[in-house]
Amino acid sequence: MNGKTEQKKKLKNIFIAYPVLIIVLAVIPLGNSDVLTNTFIISFRADHLLHVAIFIPWAFFCIRLKKNLPSWFVWGMLYAVVSECVQYFVPYRSFNISDMLANVIGVSAGFCIFLPLKNRFKYL
Repeated sequence: MNGKTEQKKKLKNIFIAYPVLIIVLAVIPLGNSDVLTNTFIISFRADHLLHVAIFIPWAFFCIRLKKNLPSWFVWGMLYAVVSECVQYFVPYRSFNISDMLANVIGVSAGFCIFLPLKNRFKYL
């Protein structure tokens, strides 16, 4: 295998592990979730920034792996919603519509960041 094929295979494996990691993070207990609920920055909870940051890489992986971008954008949005909805069914976690919105913003932000860079840099 040449280096480029190996690199793409590694990236594909990371892309497979990435959504699994998000679901694991969505269902593990966080201890005192009141800390996150009561921390506000300019009318947003501080963890909303984390939600956005967690979903930005979705676009990077899709662009880098040359996925069908419109359909993978939709899949990313769906995954952002589902990953929050899963928490509704976990007794020690809670569903939050603003977290779901932050997830969706993260997917959108990722595409807004990486799509313009796609033709500018070889590695994208």
